[in-house]
Amino acid sequence: MRRVSMRQWEFASSPHLGSTEGAAMADEDGQLWYLKDWGLPYKNKTANELLGNDLYRAAGVLVPEVVTDETGRFHASRWVEGRPLSDLTSEELDRVRADAQDGFMVDAWLSNWDVAGTGNMRLGDDGRVWRIDAGGALFFHAMGVARRLGRHARADVESMRDPAVATEQGAKLFADVSEQALIRGAEMVASVSARTIQQLSAKAQFALDADLRLDTQVIIDRRNDIADLFGLMVED
Repeated sequence: MRRVSMRQWEFASSPHLGSTEGAAMADEDGQLWYLKDWGLPYKNKTANELLGNDLYRAAGVLVPEVVTDETGRFHASRWVEGRPLSDLTSEELDRVRADAQDGFMVDAWLSNWDVAGTGNMRLGDDGRVWRIDAGGALFFHAMGVARRLGRHARADVESMRDPAVATEQGAKLFADVSEQALIRGAEMVASVSARTIQQLSAKAQFALDADLRLDTQVIIDRRNDIADLFGLMVED
């Protein structure tokens, strides 16, 4: 995670890409970024989102680069040209469904119930599915309310794709995840070592001087729980 000066960035537009309102901004080189402001207090929420984004990347899920300003209050993700999955027709969604579902077990590991929410997943012009907003993962709900994260992820594996309890968008996208996709996703989760989880957690907290002590062991326990579902080995 880099810290950059955003003082010369220029406003481009106000797209609604996730659960928290933001703005599209152009940096000095013309590169577009999606800027978010959690408001005050912001450090714990931003640290949590940065950690979620880093864990997605560590597991092999496509996420954009995220940077913060010098204070850490404002953070921005590199703009992904394309269209939100929520804007696709049923036929278009069917063509990319398998790509989106491959990351489902990582979503469940991070308890990111809002992953399929309006604008949070994007079909890039490169033809790949990107997860562009991790604000609803781990220790905060999508709107920034703190929550207790349980040590067992298998409940989320079931409930996040159950039409009776999942979000409408989540059920639409994940209800028919195949067994093969679940196994592939579990392998992605199991591939993230405990050491990597600890390092990424420490980096997120240090970068923002957050006073939230992200419970790294809970994240590791949830990884282990998913690995155990399919008899996978994990690395410490």
